[in-house]
Order: sequence, then structure tokens, then C-alpha cells
Amino acid sequence: MKLTIKNYKKATKNIDFKKLPEAAQEAHKEFDSFADFYNEDKDIKEMLDNHFKIVEPYLKDSEKKSHAPKKTPVKKKTTSSQKSTKNVTKKPAPKRTGTKKTAAPKKAQRKPIEVDLMPLEIKIIRRYLNFHNKKVTERQVSLLYKVIQKAATEKTIRKTSKYASEIKSISNDLIKTYKEMNGTCKFEVPDSLYTKLKKIVDDYGVTPAVA
Repeated sequence: MKLTIKNYKKATKNIDFKKLPEAAQEAHKEFDSFADFYNEDKDIKEMLDNHFKIVEPYLKDSEKKSHAPKKTPVKKKTTSSQKSTKNVTKKPAPKRTGTKKTAAPKKAQRKPIEVDLMPLEIKIIRRYLNFHNKKVTERQVSLLYKVIQKAATEKTIRKTSKYASEIKSISNDLIKTYKEMNGTCKFEVPDSLYTKLKKIVDDYGVTPAVA
């Protein structure tokens, strides 16, 4: 099987990553941090493609384990007393009359802003919010900061962009956190910024046809 961004999680759920090289273990732990920017950053794409090649040979072992034949349980012999109880006919319970109410089909809730492709600013904001109250590594923090810097350099995100000020706030917080952390830390987004960014992300959704 060839691994892709879309099938990675499902395909690797039975793999024991402790048996893989340390680099593969780290990339697997931080997959979510990289996956959002697979198509946005050449270096990230190359790194994940190499990671997929390392993991793919281990898929065969996990598939063999999942397809291993299961032992069929031994049927217990029924005694004569058990047989007699089976032959007793039960009277059918009286049917309840009345019309059943059919539940009306639920309509899918539409987002206020629906797009065919999630903008890079929203991907960055969403990834930043996903750090909240979680243990993160220097690598995860520096990666997100690198994506922001690259987007600014390549003018993918400009000063005139809709969420330029929010991205700047995220960038400043990432720098501050990176300088203060020692290898890893529990990441906390400031309350006022979290509320503001959460509302922005919640307003966005991919159009149903594309999804």
C-alpha cells in the first residue's frame, strides 16, 4: 500500500512504531503538525514523503496480524433440561397499536464562510489553537513559525491580508514560547486571543461538494 496524507492514520493504526527508527517515531508523533502544510511547504512535503517510504514496508506486518485466523469458540453441548426449555412455545406479546413518529432528517449545518480550499491563514490559526493545553516540542513550535515566515517572504500572507494582525500575534507568541521553553512545554494560548481565533476558525468550512 502506498501511504498518502489522507490514508496515513487509518493505514498505520496497527503498526507498533516502537520498532521503527527514532526519526520515524518522531515524525509519526508530529504528523498532525506537518500534515496541514504538506502542500504549502516543499521541505515538509519532502520530509513526509521520505517518512512514508520508511513506514510502508511495516504495513505488510500489520496487515498479516490483522488477517490472522481467529480461533472458533467450542460449542457447549446442551443438556436434556436445556433442550426441554427450548421446545416451550412462547405466546407472542400483544402488538402495540399507534403510529410511529418518523424523525425528520437533520439538515447539515452550513458554515457562514464556505470555501473550496481552506486558506493558509486559517490552517495556521487552526494548528496554533490545536497546541492549546497540550505538550508541544521545540520542533512543532519552530515548524509553525517557519511556515508563517515563509508565507510572509513569499507574499502568500501580506500585511493587507484579512487576518494579518492575528497571524502577527501568533508569530510573536510562538517566538516568545520558543525562547522560554526547554525542549518541551505545555502550550497555552492567551484567553483573549483564543476566543478571537476560535470564532474565526469556527466560521470557516469546506463546501459540501469538495468535502
